[in-house]
Formats: sequence, structure tokens, C-alpha cells
Amino acid sequence: MNKKKDLIKNTLIIGLGKVSTQLISFFLLPLYTLFLSPSDYGTVDLIITYITLLVPAITIQLEMASFRFLVDARNSEREKKQIISNVLQIVSVILLVCVVLFLILNAFIHIQYASLILLNICVTIFSNLFLQFARGMGDNKKFAIACIVTGLTTLFGTVLLIVYAHMGARGMLLSIALANLACVIYLFFSLKVYKYISFKKQDKVLQKKLIAYSFPLVPNGISWWVINVSDRTIISIIIGVAANGIYAVANKYAAIFTSIFSIFGMSWTESASVHVDDKDRDTFFSETSNASVRLFGSLGLVLIAYIPLVFTILINAKYDEAYLYIPILIVGAFFNAVVGLYSAIYVAKKMTNKSLLPLWLRQLLISFLRLFL
Repeated sequence: MNKKKDLIKNTLIIGLGKVSTQLISFFLLPLYTLFLSPSDYGTVDLIITYITLLVPAITIQLEMASFRFLVDARNSEREKKQIISNVLQIVSVILLVCVVLFLILNAFIHIQYASLILLNICVTIFSNLFLQFARGMGDNKKFAIACIVTGLTTLFGTVLLIVYAHMGARGMLLSIALANLACVIYLFFSLKVYKYISFKKQDKVLQKKLIAYSFPLVPNGISWWVINVSDRTIISIIIGVAANGIYAVANKYAAIFTSIFSIFGMSWTESASVHVDDKDRDTFFSETSNASVRLFGSLGLVLIAYIPLVFTILINAKYDEAYLYIPILIVGAFFNAVVGLYSAIYVAKKMTNKSLLPLWLRQLLISFLRLFL
């Protein structure tokens, strides 16, 4: 019973932060669709999608390794320092190489909004890392507060830069970067990350273990590229970035489902990791997974049923076509959630290499569904 209580408690705490952020993001849609043209919104959506999927590849998913290893090191300050220091060492080296390559590429090929793209990549990497540090150390309250800080900064940045300064797409990119930067600053001081940073703590054995855990998760990020970037890229090239703007609006509704599941998914992954060695783990895993499938299946149906009541209120008429694509995207999000439930068990057991198969099957299934949009 304590396991289920902890799961519910962590879900509520994480949910407080994530829901706040997602609600702010969702209710900013009227501002985005009013002050940005479909072309501008489509361009920003494509850029953010590339950044979101590029970041895990750059970090080789070490943020997930830091979370899982910190769960086992919660009672040891020395081990925490070892893990955080070595993760930051690896990520800093990789990021430095990527920044140099990006600057060289931009010198030969003009990249629109290059400086803002680079800024967003850097702050997103450290925002993701610090958020996982908080979860790994069991401080879900600070995780939730960091999410709220991110959401509020996005809100104020959007109003200031898009509504009043009329900076358009550039303003949207800058507000997202500032929001992630605010998250980094808050967690850096609230978690006292500086206490755990030491370049003298290089441990090649630990670094190999971290990479061995995280690297098998990279193909999952690549498969997300196939799903979330290839369709947007094809739409933008063949139909135009305005069409991608409409598609992005449709995805916002499916993102509600995905966001709600991600809240539970983070708590579920933590609970599975903490209780993975318990004697009654199989019963706990089975009961939780079955109940979750029923819960999120019902949630998907409710979202599809209530779309007509809110769509015309929140979305500008020039984006009306997006309404047609929402149900199938929600169905795809449901299948994504189902496999995510079982993938968490592989993460808990540190069997990330064996989680590749279901992760790839999940992406292939979603690709199949989207084929018939």
C-alpha cells in the first residue's frame, strides 16, 4: 500500500508543476495564433521540435542515467557528487564540440535564428539535466517549483516580447530560452548543484557505466526524430510552413494527453526504480500497469469527446483545419503511453538495451497511424 501511496503522492507533486506549465503553454495558444501568422508559428514549431529531439542525442540521454544512478545514491553525498560531476564533465565536452560544429556550419550555410537556436539548445540541455538531478535526489517539490518557474517565465516573456514588443517568431524563441534559463538558475541554487561539481572527481569506470546505461536510449531519440521531425519537415517542404503551423496546433491537443501521461510516467519510473528489488514488485508492476491502461484509455476518449466544446473558443479561425487531425493524434499518443508504461520497468532494472525493441515498435506504430491522417 505504501508503494501506491508514494506513487500517488509523487504524481500529485510532479503534476502540480507540470500541469501549471502545460496549462500556461496551452492557454498561450490564443496569443500565439492571434499575434503569429501560421507561417511564423510553423517555423518556430519546427525549430523547437528539432531542438527538443536534438538535445537527447547531444547528451546521449545522460540526464536519464543521472536520474537512475542518483536514485541508488540518495543516502550518500559522496556518490551524488561523483555522479553529478562525471555527468556534467561528459555533457560539457560533447556540448563544446557541438557548439564549434554548429558555428562552422553556420559560417557556410545561413541558419535562420542561429543565435537563438544555439541559446535554446544550451539552456535546454542544462534545464533537462538539473530537472533529472532533482528527481534522482528525490526532491520532487523542487522539480515541481522549477516547472512552475519555467511556465511563469514563458508567460511573462510571451506577453512582453510578442504582445508588446511585437517580436514575432524571434520573441517566441527568446521567451522559451529565458524560461529554461530561469529553470536552470533556480535549480542550480535551490539544489545547491555547485556543491556537487568537482572536476577532480573524474571516474572513468563510472563514466563508462553511465554511458552504457544511457547510450541504448539514444535510438529512441532518433526514432522520435523520425516521428516528430520528419512529418513536420515533409509538410513544411511540400505544403509549406503555414500548413505546419496548422499541424502544430492539432498536436497541441494531443500534447495534453502526452503531458498528463508524462506526469504519471515520471512518478511511475521513480517508483519502479525504488521498489524494483522488492519481493512483491511483480504484483505492484502488474496492477499499476493494468489500471493505468484503463485510466489513460478513458482519458483519450474524454479528450476526443470534448474537443468541439473548446476548439473554437481557444483557436483563431485561420487554424480551423487543425480540428480534423486531432482525434488520430490522440489515438497515437495513447499507444505511445501504453508502451511507455512497460518501458519504465526496463529503465528501473537498468536494462535499457532491452527496452529498445518496444521503444522502436512504439514509434513504428505511431508512424503507421499517422500515415492515414
